[in-house]
Amino acid sequence: MPLPAEGPLGQWGERLAAAWLERQGLRICDRRVRTPYGEIDLIAREGDTLVFVEVKTRRGDRGVSLWELMRMAQRKRIERSARYYLSRGRAGARRYRWDLVLVVQPSQGPPVIRWIRSAWSEGDPS
Repeated sequence: MPLPAEGPLGQWGERLAAAWLERQGLRICDRRVRTPYGEIDLIAREGDTLVFVEVKTRRGDRGVSLWELMRMAQRKRIERSARYYLSRGRAGARRYRWDLVLVVQPSQGPPVIRWIRSAWSEGDPS
């Protein structure tokens, strides 16, 4: 999937991440779910586990730490959004987790995708 010349880089990264996660065996259930607390980029299933996925997309070759991109406040927003989603009874999952995917388009070559499963735990202060 080529990088868009124009348009939202984040949406491109989410589409690429979703396709990549499906190749890893996850089933994408929802995309860009809006709640009163914010947006959940992707919601997927892996077996009986519901996976809330935050996708970060960047251009360039400079090294990017995933944790530089995920502030504590952002994790809390995603947690509240996930709890809201679960409270609406739309999930039906016994377990859930938060994953983080980084999509980087270097100046040359194909995109690089980095996936952190169970990136943090609910209420994790780190």
